[in-house]
Amino acid sequence: MGRDKALLEWQGRPLWRVQAEKLVSLQPARTFIACRTEQQLELHPLLGKVCWLHDPPNEALGPIAAIARALGKTDLPLLVLAVDAPLITAPFLQAMLAEFETGSGGLFYRSDHGIEPLIGIYGPALRPLLLAAIERGELALQPVIQAAADRGLATVGPLPAGAQDLLVNANNPDEWAALQLQPPTA
Repeated sequence: MGRDKALLEWQGRPLWRVQAEKLVSLQPARTFIACRTEQQLELHPLLGKVCWLHDPPNEALGPIAAIARALGKTDLPLLVLAVDAPLITAPFLQAMLAEFETGSGGLFYRSDHGIEPLIGIYGPALRPLLLAAIERGELALQPVIQAAADRGLATVGPLPAGAQDLLVNANNPDEWAALQLQPPTA
C-alpha cells in the first residue's frame, strides 16, 4: 500500500478505529487490538475493555504471531477481524459468533480466494498449531487452519449467501480508491 493501512481514513475515521468499534459493539469480554508501538493507537480511547497487544520490536511475523499472542492472554475464543476489510459489518460478525459452536477450535469461511484467515474465530485449541507453525518459520495462516480442520479442531465452511462482496480488502492505492467508492457500512 505504501502507507499504514490502519491509519487510512474510512468514512471520516481511521480504519483501525472503524474496525475496533465494530468489535466493541459486539460487547465482548475483552477486545484485543494488535498493533505496532509506533502507531500509538492506544492514545485514542475506545469504549469497552481494550487490551493493546504491541508487536515486539523488529518482529516481522505477521498476523499469525499477533493471533497466537492474543490467544495466550485468554482462554476464550478469539474473533479476528482484519483492519483492511472495512465492508465487514457488525451484523455479519454477530451471525458468525452465533454460528460458532462453543468448545470447538475455530470457525472460518472459504471464499473465492480460499480460507479467509483474518475474518474468523480462533479457539484456544488452535494456539499450539499457531506456535508450531511460527517455530517452523511457516507464517501463512491458511495451512494452519486447514490442518486444524483436518484434525477436527476447526470448521471451514462456505461463506453465507451474499457475503462475498463484504470480503473486499485493499492492498494497493488503486484498490483502496475503488474500495472507497463502496456505499457506507454499518
